[in-house]
Amino acid sequence: MPSERNANRLEQVLDEERRALLSGDLTSLASILRRKETLLARLEKDPPASARLDVLRRAADQNQALARAARDGINTVRMRLDEVGRNTPAETYGADGRRTQIITPRHTLAKRA
Repeated sequence: MPSERNANRLEQVLDEERRALLSGDLTSLASILRRKETLLARLEKDPPASARLDVLRRAADQNQALARAARDGINTVRMRLDEVGRNTPAETYGADGRRTQIITPRHTLAKRA
């Protein structure tokens, strides 16, 4: 049955997407997205049983949550790098558990003749 074969393929792609998100392999997500779109279009024309769709929907929802978490993490890192780039003191904790400020030098580009 073509719908079941497409559902199996989509499940494999969703699993691949999950592994990519968990491992931080964000570069592979574009090709995964193209494959997902193709398979979803096929399933739209010839849907599998509703129980099978529920399994696929749950997997897609879990991946969406992982993608949001990755996006939020990237935004947090970006904001932190902006703070560091503005020469604001960073804070860390030493081996003794006390908080310490780390002052980072402002990087500048040297002009060459």
